[in-house]
Amino acid sequence: MWLFSKIIHRALFATSLLVGAMVLAACSFAPLYGENSRSNPRFELAYAEPNSRLEQIVYQDLRLKLGETQQLDAPLLSISVSKSSRRVGRSSNGTPSVIYEIILSGSVSLVRAGAGGNDNPETIFSSKRVASASYTTNGQVLNDRQAEQDASERAAHQLSEVIRLTLIGALATTPTQQ
Repeated sequence: MWLFSKIIHRALFATSLLVGAMVLAACSFAPLYGENSRSNPRFELAYAEPNSRLEQIVYQDLRLKLGETQQLDAPLLSISVSKSSRRVGRSSNGTPSVIYEIILSGSVSLVRAGAGGNDNPETIFSSKRVASASYTTNGQVLNDRQAEQDASERAAHQLSEVIRLTLIGALATTPTQQ
């Protein structure tokens, strides 16, 4: 009986090793995140020049995540970012802290040059997206400026992510190459 039990255990162990090897053989070694991941599609896009620090942040994020090309016939992505702020709520408790919200609005257009150069450009995609971030001021000028700048940059990163996801959806249904 003992010998029979030992043979069954060895057979089960060998079977589990075989099944484990087959499961691992079905796995791929493509990265899930990062530059060459399957979840991060790359597009051949050209980018317009930024006109402000916030536009520069948006363009840098999109170049990193969507890819870039130097080809002259690549679609040109142009983004115009405008900034506004507003005070959030009112307080009567005497605290010097005031909460503000930075609102960034980005006008996005993706244009492909016409067949004869830039004579008849074709608009592939056009949209407007918004992102926001909040910050608190307390009457200290340097701290208040730094808080506003930090909130503006956080909103710019959020805006770039919103634009990236919008472009992925738009380019998945619209071919970018003729």
